[in-house]
Amino acid sequence: MPDVKLEIIGQGPYIVAPDFCPYREIVTEAHASDTTYVIEGSYSKIHPSICAICTYCTFIPESTGFRRDDLPIQDFERGVFIKYLTEFNSKIANNILLQHKYLLSKRRTPIAIFISPPLLSQILEYCGMQEPRKLAIQDIVFYKEQPLCAIVGCPVYVSRKLSRVPVQVVGEITWK
Repeated sequence: MPDVKLEIIGQGPYIVAPDFCPYREIVTEAHASDTTYVIEGSYSKIHPSICAICTYCTFIPESTGFRRDDLPIQDFERGVFIKYLTEFNSKIANNILLQHKYLLSKRRTPIAIFISPPLLSQILEYCGMQEPRKLAIQDIVFYKEQPLCAIVGCPVYVSRKLSRVPVQVVGEITWK
């Protein structure tokens, strides 16, 4: 993936597309305004949502040296994770629903869902992500302790301590 300097057009959401981008839209006239960033002459623009799907190049902000692979989990990725846990893997989906229902029947509010590292690996394989992005997501969920997504109002975390079951719904409890 080639690295491309990130240039936002105006206040966004469009960004300047590289010349080799197959999805770019060519703009020949730029209108001057106090609130917009104007590029003289013709230029190519693209909506960043298309870049998120394409992933042919990596946009690097000028002010920092981080790569797109280091960014937090993106919305479209969260959607794929949710789809895997609720639709694609029916055994896991049923397990989450049964545990959630059990906690509610015992008047315990579900507060989090933990998944095992092997299940995380299955999810990342299902997504078809490239190796650098897989490693970045593992770094986000293991070391930065950010949730993978949210299901039935509960954040989904990866727990290295889960060894007997692939998923565990945790609920609050009152100690007496």
